[in-house]
Amino acid sequence: MLSASTIFAAWLMVGSDRPNLLAQWSLIPTLVVPWVFSIWLVRHTLASRKLELHQGDMPIQPALLVAMAACLASLRRVRILALLGFTSTLALAAAIGQLLGSGRITPDQVVGMAGFMIGTVLVFMGALAASYFGHLRPEHDRLARLLENYAR
Repeated sequence: MLSASTIFAAWLMVGSDRPNLLAQWSLIPTLVVPWVFSIWLVRHTLASRKLELHQGDMPIQPALLVAMAACLASLRRVRILALLGFTSTLALAAAIGQLLGSGRITPDQVVGMAGFMIGTVLVFMGALAASYFGHLRPEHDRLARLLENYAR
């Protein structure tokens, strides 16, 4: 999906009459921000997969430490995705403002775009919050208590 949207945007820019990147500067962060976060997430996910290779028979404390490291990695990923949602919202808001300023869209269209963007971000952030506070944070606290009890 990300590749398709990037190719389509590049085709529109190259296919149009001599693109003026100064006039269309908001297109660059709108396309670059998701790629930066996607690359970071892939690298981070591949690195955290090494933790999962240690499954099997192992003593309790090392197993708890591996589980805690995996949980911390998941918490970090959720925080990064929340940051992606925030920065993408800023980039999209800049793009909408630029489109409005250039006269390519009307104020009525801005209301629809902003409503859709706000709704999408709220659903995205709600899902992240549910994952973070409903599953990952309680699991982290449970693992911390188990490690603390085991250390006694």
